[in-house]
Formats: sequence, C-alpha cells, structure tokens
Amino acid sequence: DDNIWREFPDDWIESWENSVRRDFQPKFKSTDESIEKEIECLMEVREGLASGDIFAIIIEPMQCEGGDRYSSDRFHNALVAMANSFQVEIVYDEVQTGIHLGREFFWHKAFCLRDSLGNPRFADYVGTAKKAQTGIVVSHLPSPFHQEFHAASVMRGYVQSISLDQKQQAIIELENRTRTRLKRLMEKYPESLTKPRARGMAFAIELKDKQWVPKFVAKRFEYGLLYYPAGESTLRFRTNLAFTDDDLDFLFGQLDLLCQEIIQGKEVVKPLEYQRPVSGVEKVYRAQNLLIETKFEVLRDQKIDQKKKLEDLEGIFLSELKSKLFVINKDNFEKYRADIQNIQETVYEPTRRTEIELFKNACEHENGICMGLEIEGELAAIAFSAPLKLFRLEKGVRRDPHFEDEKSLYCMDTTVIDRFRGLQLGKLMKFSLSLIAAIKNMNRLQGRNRDRLASSMLDINLSLGAKELNYLEEDYLDDETFRDTFYYTSNTSWERPEAFLTGGIESPISYESMDEDFVVDSLPAVVNKVCLSNFVTRDFLTDLDKVFDLLPKELARGYTTSGQSEGVDKIIKSLWLKKGPRKKLMSFNDMFFGSASFFSRSLSDSEDAFFDVTHLDRPNGSNQDQVLNQAKKYLQDGHYLAVFVEPLLQNSMEPIEESFLVELKKLCADTGTALVYNETASQMYRYHSDYYFVANNPALAPDMGYAYLGGQAGFVYSNSENFLDKPLMLISTWDGDEFSLDRYCLALEQIKSDKSSFDKVRSEFNQKLVELLGPYQTERIELENGIGFFSGRIPSHLQTLFRQVGDRFLVCPSYDEMKNFLKR
Repeated sequence: DDNIWREFPDDWIESWENSVRRDFQPKFKSTDESIEKEIECLMEVREGLASGDIFAIIIEPMQCEGGDRYSSDRFHNALVAMANSFQVEIVYDEVQTGIHLGREFFWHKAFCLRDSLGNPRFADYVGTAKKAQTGIVVSHLPSPFHQEFHAASVMRGYVQSISLDQKQQAIIELENRTRTRLKRLMEKYPESLTKPRARGMAFAIELKDKQWVPKFVAKRFEYGLLYYPAGESTLRFRTNLAFTDDDLDFLFGQLDLLCQEIIQGKEVVKPLEYQRPVSGVEKVYRAQNLLIETKFEVLRDQKIDQKKKLEDLEGIFLSELKSKLFVINKDNFEKYRADIQNIQETVYEPTRRTEIELFKNACEHENGICMGLEIEGELAAIAFSAPLKLFRLEKGVRRDPHFEDEKSLYCMDTTVIDRFRGLQLGKLMKFSLSLIAAIKNMNRLQGRNRDRLASSMLDINLSLGAKELNYLEEDYLDDETFRDTFYYTSNTSWERPEAFLTGGIESPISYESMDEDFVVDSLPAVVNKVCLSNFVTRDFLTDLDKVFDLLPKELARGYTTSGQSEGVDKIIKSLWLKKGPRKKLMSFNDMFFGSASFFSRSLSDSEDAFFDVTHLDRPNGSNQDQVLNQAKKYLQDGHYLAVFVEPLLQNSMEPIEESFLVELKKLCADTGTALVYNETASQMYRYHSDYYFVANNPALAPDMGYAYLGGQAGFVYSNSENFLDKPLMLISTWDGDEFSLDRYCLALEQIKSDKSSFDKVRSEFNQKLVELLGPYQTERIELENGIGFFSGRIPSHLQTLFRQVGDRFLVCPSYDEMKNFLKR
C-alpha cells in the first residue's frame, strides 16, 4: 500500500547502527509481517556489506519500473543507519520520483532520515532526471567527469523545479482529489482491482489477473489516455498540476469503461469524448515569440517601432477589450498620480504600500520603465521599474552585485486591480517591462517574490528567464507560514557570445545562423523535452534522416543517444547480444569516449577501468607497426568484442594516420572483432576534406560508430550484422534531444549546401590564424581543414579563444566561428 510511515521500536535505528558487530542479530518481536520481511532484506544487505566488496548502495525510494512499489520510513532509516556504520555511501535514485512526483521535492525526504540521537541523516548522492530535464547528480563533491548536456535542458529543469516546489500544497490537494476517485473505482471492481496507492502526482492499481495488463495498455490511446505497465500486474499513472476536476473525471470515467470492456467483457458503445478548454498558454507563447523577435532586432541593431510592439503585445492579451497599454513617464505622471495612489490603497494593506514619491522618481529617471494599462478608461494595472540605486532601502538591493549598474532595474511594483484579475494582466505587464527593457537595451530586471505566497508571479518571472540571485530568509515580518523571498535576476538583452575557436563540437552554430524562422520553429523543442523515448515531431524524424543520409548505405542504421557515453553503452550492448561470449575491449591511450558511464570511462582512462579494456600506445608515425603487432597478438585469442578508435583525438586534435586505420580494419575483420569509431571530432570533414565522416571512406569504414552532435544529442551508426533492430530494446530516457539535433542539422545543411564556400572559408581561416600567431613564441602549429593545435606563448587575451590541454591550444571552431573570425 502507500502507507510509508510505519511504527518501529524505539531502539530500531540504534540497533542497525550496531550492525557492524560480528555477532549482530536483530531482536525485534512483532506480529507485523512487513517488518519481518524488511528485516530479512536488511540482513541480506548486511551480509553484502560485511563482505567488504560493496562500495555503494543504490536504491529507489519508490520502485517505479518494478511496479510502483512503496517502501517505509522504517526500512530506509535502518538501511541508512547500517550504511553509515559500514562507511558505505548510499545513493538515492530519484530519476523518476524526484522534483515533486510525491509530496516532497525528493521522495526520500518523506522518510525523515535520522540517527539514533535524532540528528538528521542525508543521502550521499541523489541522482535525478525526468522532471530535471537532464541527468543530474546532487552530491557533496564536485564531479570530476566531463558531462554533455544542453543549457536549455538545465534551464527547463531549473524552472520546473522552482515552480513545482512553490506548489506543494496544490500537489497534496491534487493527490486528495485523485484518491477520492480512485477509491470509487476500486469499490466498483473489488474482485478485479487491488492494492490502490497514491502519493503526490503518482497513483497505481494492480490487476488481479496479470493477463489483463497488455489489454489495458493496448487500449489506452483508443480511450485518450496515457499510462504504463509496471512490473507484472501494475498499471501506473502520472498526473500533473494542470489536471482539473474535469480532467480527473474523464480519466477515471475512461478507466471505468476499460474495466467494463476488458474485465467484464461488456460491449462499450463508444469511449467518452472530452474537449479540454483551451488555456492561456497560447497567449504566453505568442508573447514569447514577440519578445524573442525584438531581442534579435536589438542584437542586430535594427530599427524598432516601440509603439507598434506595444500594440502587438496588447493585442495578444486583450484583443476583445477596449484597452490601452502605454508608458508612464515624467510628462504624464501627474495625470495618473491619483489613480496610482488609489490602486495602492485599494489593493494593499498599509504596511505594504509604496510611497507615491518612489513612483514619481522612477518615472523621472532616464532609465526608468513604467507601464500603465487602461481598460474602458480606467487604470487597471501598473508595472514600475527603475535603476537599483533608487531602491537602496529595499531588502537585498544593496547586496545585488549589479547595484552600481544604471541599466539594472528593480521591479518595484506590478499590480492589477481586483476587478480585472483573471485576464492574465500580470503577465501582460511583466512582458511589457521586459519588452521595453529589451528595446532600451537595459541589462536586467531584478525583483523579489515571496516564497509560496507569490508563486503565480514567480512563475511569470521564471517564464521571462528569472533566476534566483539571493534567497532572503525571514524577509516578511508577519505571522504567515512562509516569510522568505526569492531575490531574482532576469536578463533583458542578449549579448554576442565571446569568440571561442574550440567550441565547434559542443556548439555547431552561433547566433548569426539562428534567424527568426529557425527560432520560431525550434521554440517548442526549446521549452519542451522532446526525445525519441517519448513523443517526437516530424521535424525530429526528418533531422534524423538528414544525419543518417550522410552515411554509406551499409551503415545507415542505428540509434539516437544523448552524448558520447550513451553511444558507447548502446554499441557495447548491441555487440554483446550479437557476438556472444566475447567480453574484452581494446582502445588506445589518450583517446576519449566519454566519462559519464562505467563503459565509457573504462575506454577513456586505463586507470579508471571497471571493465576489461586493453589500452595500447596511441599509434603515430614512429610506432605504428609495433602497435599493430601488439593488437594482433591480443585479438587473435578470440575474446575481444571490439576495438574502439578516435580517428581524430578530441583532446589533442591529432589524427590517426589513414594507413594505420586501413591495417587495423583488416586485422579486426580477420579476427572477427568489431571496429568502432568515435567520430565526435572527425565528423564535418575535419578528418578528411572529401569525407563528412571517416565512415564514408570505403577503405576505412568501421563496423559501428557514434558521434556527439552537441548539447544533448548524439547517434550510433551500425552495419546490419551488429544492429539490434528490436523496438525499444536500446531506448533510453534521454534518447537524443530535438533542439540539439535542430542546431546540428542547421550547421550541416549550411556546409553541405555550398561545400566549395566551406572549403574556402577553412583555407582562409587557417591562413589568418597562422598569420595571427606568427609574431608570438609559438613552437609548433599543426592546422589542417580548419582544425588542429599549436603550442607556445600567446597573450592572455588570445588564450581565451582556445581550450588549452597541457601545453597545447586546441583549434576546432564551428563554421560560423570561422566566418566570424575572418570578419574580425
């Protein structure tokens, strides 16, 4: 069931802390069957810990894929107590449960972990994803590993995390509304449904006959529902805060009909129909487009009609009302002084009112941005902001690192009168501030939102890019439960990114390539996680075709990935299933294959290998024959699954000679060993000016390969022999990312559409860079096809253009950056 809080003896935690005793035996008398099963499980864990072979315990606080199975605070307190005593770290896997699937931000926080003295205990690591929008490990240590992710994914997760954490009470209320309907359904089918459980935004039921499960799954889309099987007999469901009572009634009404059809064998004439009312999301979406369009125009120094922009924004939110959105300034302030004063007195209690002189000062400052909205001749809403220095007495303002910046504005007041609430006027007024701030090329908007009690306004600010700058505790001196505030910052203008000539892999395009059409088309994929494991758009599949069409026909099949490490994992899993008992791997020193998984780290680092990997010396002109002979000696034993190679080393930008790859390919073919390329660095004609991938060269083509495409996108290619074509066998939570793939395909189209111009730019780039480096103490310059490296001494302002590894400066720019460099 879902009762996670269980009674346990007073000495329960202390007893498990003593589990390191050689003669330890738990001595608890209970008629509760569940505690006996917990003890049995804990003793099995203890046996493993006592062996000395275990370095970590990893556990889901609620077992999701395994059947939405709940566990108790009693069990987890014992487990953590025992882990601490054995000095073994504990990892909570909150990939599916984290960020408020349950009532708490992290599910395991509900267990109130503590030691025998009552002091709080904490997990050593927490892994999360899903709602976090990217894979995240929360820990007490910084990660030493190179991770591949997209900033947009991190920001999506950040926004969702803060927004959901503001709505804990709403989540509990949603659970209660769900429970009411779940109870009714269970009472209607007591002979068929069992073990109902619900917590937060999750609920599950079990079917007494597990043969019904695939039938329920097969019918879900026909009934307009989405749910998944878990374990053998469980159906699990996930709600969200957009669910209204009508939505819940539809959901449980459809489940009722499904039970009638599948369990009772009744003929259901037609599933219920339900048209969900359209929300105000479309207005916000259009307003975001307008704001993005304006920021592009400012970035490109285009002339902007401010009056027309305000009319467009007003039309999005108030097309059906007689209204006027306008700027309040020193010329018209007196006209609205009394109305502003009246709004303050009507809406706020005396302690929260703002002095009218502050409004006047804001209007009179040249950088002040003050907006008013009239509806049917009445001042319905205001939004005032001005430089931070005018508000030095407001809490948190003097601590603001931008306090001296005249172009950093403080949002002093955004108010809508009661009569016009519910029309999204708060959004309109905040968007208008951001719009004018962008047009006036202000740097940022700062402000404060009260924790929980101002969650709606915080959501609006988050949608405009707000980030927490400071968290002010006990900011409000009253008796409300939540008295803290978020002091936020929100950038209002875009800056041209700093030049960087080693970012071509992570950032295949720069802002010049992102015209308005591309941005508008890509916006859905920026604000939503769209990947192959969930739902994809036609654009996503079209982009995948573009990538696979670059490969020779015999290799144009494969999988999407979220980066290099997942590419390695999927290749090895495919090969394991295809090549039977072979288990060993081979690679070469100094090559990089990712570091976010045990497989990839084992290939990348001979000192951090969890799997059996043979690392040979990196082949070069002087040792090529020797390395090949060593490889032959190892591979002839028939135990090697694959040889992994980077044709162009991303951490040194040095190529492996073609002659070596030719001979290695022959050796792998002779020994039945798969040859695998990491084409992260070698793609885009970087290895050879005639071949987009090394795999396009028939003399060098491998059996399998992969490439990281930037952000959270990558792909694996394979020949038919090693390709695993079973649907969903190698799918993952982060199976590629549409926005990252969009960017990559835009870059490849620019290259492929005019290859001669691309080659010309690369040649000119090489020449100009060599000329730039000429006067300095550079000892070695190796540049070809627009990439390479050099070593020596250059001024610090030039050092920022490159990634430095050891004594080398690496050169690997995107096509855009090469063109930008030639312009500068």
